[in-house]
Amino acid sequence: MKEQEHIRIGEFLAEKGMVWENITPNAPWSGGLYERLIGLTKRAMSRVTGRKLLWERELMTLIVEIEGAEDRKPREDEAVLIDEPETPRELCKLAKIKELKTGTDGVTRNTLV
Repeated sequence: MKEQEHIRIGEFLAEKGMVWENITPNAPWSGGLYERLIGLTKRAMSRVTGRKLLWERELMTLIVEIEGAEDRKPREDEAVLIDEPETPRELCKLAKIKELKTGTDGVTRNTLV
């Protein structure tokens, strides 16, 4: 960018009362957590899409599907890891959900595996 463009952008931001703050990479007290989250998200998305370029609508659909996958409830016949304290993940047992036990508030907290 040219120097004049930098000045114009700075004046515009000052006019609108905006302050530019840089986030220090890898600093949890300064947004490093967010930087890491963005990096993980970009990596996951590139695994799904490969080198394919997406249209805006396809990208938004992918993001909504990812959000839905994170927020969805478990289903019967779904395979799950049975996590036990102090057990390495590779040694955890694999089980299949037989029945979901939903509380009066509609939240599933117990399952029969």
